[in-house]
Amino acid sequence: MKKLVLIAIFCSLGVSEMNAQVTFKPGIRGGLNLTSITQSRGDFKPTFYVGALGEIKLTRRYGLQPEIIYSSQGSNNIITENYDYNTGVNFRSKKDVEINYISLSMLNKFYIVNGFHAVVGPTLDFMVSDNLVAHDSDVDLGIGFGLGYTLPSGLTFEARFKKGVVYVLESEYYQSGSDFFFGDYNTNILFQFGVSYAFNLKSKKE
Repeated sequence: MKKLVLIAIFCSLGVSEMNAQVTFKPGIRGGLNLTSITQSRGDFKPTFYVGALGEIKLTRRYGLQPEIIYSSQGSNNIITENYDYNTGVNFRSKKDVEINYISLSMLNKFYIVNGFHAVVGPTLDFMVSDNLVAHDSDVDLGIGFGLGYTLPSGLTFEARFKKGVVYVLESEYYQSGSDFFFGDYNTNILFQFGVSYAFNLKSKKE
C-alpha cells in the first residue's frame, strides 16, 4: 500500500512539473533557400521561405514546433534539348525550374545548452505553382533537421537541411520528349539559412 502511495505521489509530482513547464509561443520565420532537384543536372537555386511557427515547450529540454511555411524551390540552369524544325538541328539551352510549396511541419525541438537547439521532423508540402509542363506529384513528403541559436532577445538564427522522398517530376515525359535532361530520381533537396522570432505572450506582471 505504501508503495502505491509513493508511486502516486511521484507521478503527480511529475505531471505537475511538466504542466508547470509547458509554454506556447507563436512566432515567425524566414530567410534564404538554396534548392535543387536530384538528378536534374542543374545548379542550386537561391530563393526564399517565409511563414509562421508555434513553439510548444513541454519540458526544459524538449518541445514541439509546428510550422506553416511558403517555400519557393526548384533548380537553375537545367540543360534542355530542343529541335529547330527550320534547320533540322537539335540544340541545347538552359532553363530555370520553379516550384512553390505550402509546407507543413511538426518538428521535435531539443534544447541543448546556452541558447542552442536542434530540430528534426517530417514535412508535408503542397505544390501551389510551378513552371513545369508535367509533374509527378502535387504533394511532397520530406524530412528536415537543423541547428539554431537563440539570443536573449528571442531572435533565433538557424540553418536547416530538408530532403524530399516523393518524385516531383514526370521523368518519363521529359525523357521521351526533346526537353529536360532528367534522371529517374527527381526529389527536392534544400538548405535553409534564416532567422525566426517567437513572441512571449506573458505579461510583465507574470
